[in-house]
Amino acid sequence: MTELLSAFRYATDDGVVRNPQADFDRLGDGPWDGLRRSYIPRPELTIDPALALHTEADLDVDPITYQVLRSRMWHQNLEHGDIIQRTTGSAPVIYSKDFATALLTEDGEAVVVSPTIQFFSTLADLVVKWTLENRSESPGIAEGDVFLQNSPYVAAGQQPDTAVFGPVFVDGKLFAWVYNALHMGDLGGVDPGGWAVHARDMYEDGAATPPVKIVDAGTLRSDVLDLWVHHGRDPETLRLNVKSGIAGVRAMVARVAGLVEERGAATVKGVMRKMIAEASRVVGDRLERIPDGTWSRRLYVTGALGVDRESHQEVFTLTKRGRHVICSNEGTSPQSGPGNSTYSVLRSAAVSALAAALAWDQQGCFAGIADHVLMQPTFGTRNCANPPAATSALHSVFVTMNLAGLCASSMVLAAPPELRQRATASGGLSVAMADIGFGLNPDFSLVAPPASTHGALLAGAIGAFPHKDGVDSAGSWFMLGTSAGNVESSEQEGVGLVLYRREVQDSGGPGRWRGGNGVGAAWVPHPQSFMSNAQMVFVEPSANLASGLAGGYFALAGNFFRTTGGAVGQAMAAGRLPGDREQIRAEIDAFERLHPQATLMPLPQGDAVLIEYNGGGGYGDPLLREPERVARDVAGGRTSVEAARRFYGVVVDAAGSLDTAATDRRRAEIRSERLAGATVPPREVPVGDVVPVLTGAAGGIDLSSVEGAFCWTCSDCRAWLAPAEAPYLSGAASSQRPPHEVDGRMYVDPALFGDDTILLRQYFCPSCAGLLGQDFCRAEDPPRDDVRIDLTTLSTAQEGHA
Repeated sequence: MTELLSAFRYATDDGVVRNPQADFDRLGDGPWDGLRRSYIPRPELTIDPALALHTEADLDVDPITYQVLRSRMWHQNLEHGDIIQRTTGSAPVIYSKDFATALLTEDGEAVVVSPTIQFFSTLADLVVKWTLENRSESPGIAEGDVFLQNSPYVAAGQQPDTAVFGPVFVDGKLFAWVYNALHMGDLGGVDPGGWAVHARDMYEDGAATPPVKIVDAGTLRSDVLDLWVHHGRDPETLRLNVKSGIAGVRAMVARVAGLVEERGAATVKGVMRKMIAEASRVVGDRLERIPDGTWSRRLYVTGALGVDRESHQEVFTLTKRGRHVICSNEGTSPQSGPGNSTYSVLRSAAVSALAAALAWDQQGCFAGIADHVLMQPTFGTRNCANPPAATSALHSVFVTMNLAGLCASSMVLAAPPELRQRATASGGLSVAMADIGFGLNPDFSLVAPPASTHGALLAGAIGAFPHKDGVDSAGSWFMLGTSAGNVESSEQEGVGLVLYRREVQDSGGPGRWRGGNGVGAAWVPHPQSFMSNAQMVFVEPSANLASGLAGGYFALAGNFFRTTGGAVGQAMAAGRLPGDREQIRAEIDAFERLHPQATLMPLPQGDAVLIEYNGGGGYGDPLLREPERVARDVAGGRTSVEAARRFYGVVVDAAGSLDTAATDRRRAEIRSERLAGATVPPREVPVGDVVPVLTGAAGGIDLSSVEGAFCWTCSDCRAWLAPAEAPYLSGAASSQRPPHEVDGRMYVDPALFGDDTILLRQYFCPSCAGLLGQDFCRAEDPPRDDVRIDLTTLSTAQEGHA
């Protein structure tokens, strides 16, 4: 490993990425071709020598020219997205920005990506490199060409998320690539709508196509387009979406060519290469301010297969060494059933998470980030599947992005304050959830709009930070530019009428800093639909995936319910329009909680589907939150009076009037209850002064020194917890309970759809009873050991650390 890492060279000089990005010594020969196995490019691409590449780059660009052209490329890439939105037929693309755009160098390195869906953008380089290696000889790559691709084993999260991309030629040489990917909709498969949650393998998913030339030297290939849209249940919408992608590519090819004509090819390419070099330098410098170590997270996924009651494990690990990061998924359960993800998503998750944590100011120059990444994947697993595993249900895509974000956030907690503040708890779309509505019009034509029937899927929520609250209904860290769109637009495109769409009180995870509240919605069948159907697409939220950080609580993971007997329709006929879950409950006797892969065919008129999406996780012990903040949240309707008392120990009325004395008593009571019900491990506390070395290195736990020996100590009271060589929570008091006993509304009973005993384990400081960590785990799981600091690197990494 040391020899391999020492051979890496980050692109400080010429912006050429030489990092192999995958450990081929461990992987072997593959074949890593995107057909028999996932595509993994080697540093030296095999390109037909007849294809001339433009490589001349003037790196000696003055600072003003550099910044001007860098900004031009960024804004041209944003314009690319605007063109797609104006020409597409996809409601999620128009109203929710369910797309991504990118500009890449001639050899497929991403220079600029859009601030929309990151796991679309970070796949662009793999798609282009596969095309260079497999299409440069036949059918060839020429000026005016446009390609289309949606194979997850080349690089895609699911088949409906289809890429359209094309080359830019200058003086007969391949100069750059422009790329877009958008959610195009149903491409066949066992389930309508595009998310095949019952697929047993890729042959029951929608159709997957590796890169194919759809525009040949400026002429649309109608045979290829007809063949591709023929797979879908709504071919004309697919046709329009493909043409919108082509329109975006053609416009951007012209923009880049115009920039070259104005400024000169060598200058423009020099800026592109310099952007990569600068991003790589910035990321490398920031990595050096973090101590070497390993950060890992594990989450359980229940109900994803629809045929078993087992909790499947997904794991993601980051190991930081100097200026490099090694990424692994070892420990993940074997691939099975629907909703697996491929190597491309695993790598995309790593690059996206590191971009958010370390390169937020580099305008989406993902090549400079990938320059520091080494992948060590374990294939045949749920988050790194081999063909013919099914992928279109997207379960593992969201879980993998969530895991990568948690690992990167945990890593920067050990960094100086300006990096530490980039950490964030889990946010929106941490849990793979959607409701697909489809049906028939009176003329028996199929209506199967992509994504959820009401747009709330992309409303999301932002998890809490180490220094501030999360943000209510504010998207996701990996879907920065998306939105829920207008309800009326969703109604126009789909088969349902929306009863309500609103933020769900108490859905954000409690903490010293509160996680953002998520969104809930309900809908009934459209009266003009001949037949309305609903299909659930999600993993069972009882094994909660919406993680907090540093002891912050998990957020509401989500719920799916339906009503029966036409009670909601009867209420509407009587002039009552329910506006939340409780108002619907007042109209009926009970809800039916839906299985993760439930299909309602048809959904009768007058019945309703209710959906609550996950909120953002909290940060830190909620007993450390200022009571005045809790009171303001109660007065603003974000937190209930009961949640204020239960989690925050704050006694307040509905108007936000605070009872300070009662709050002090309640908080003391909670601390006493924590330790009274906890197991405290035996320990021998060394005598001596506690000197913090890395404050908050493990969230609410410091890495400290006592008499020259490194150890873990409580950030709040400085109590000694464990030697630094031991797991950081091994000396904490702990208790574990069924999650629904902690809070029956926020956490549901895991026994509903799973046989594993899933518990909510909490860790406390044995001295002050501060909440140090929380984990959804099996009863027999050992204490968390997901933070390991290399103590030999502290002398340099701690410089500037508060």
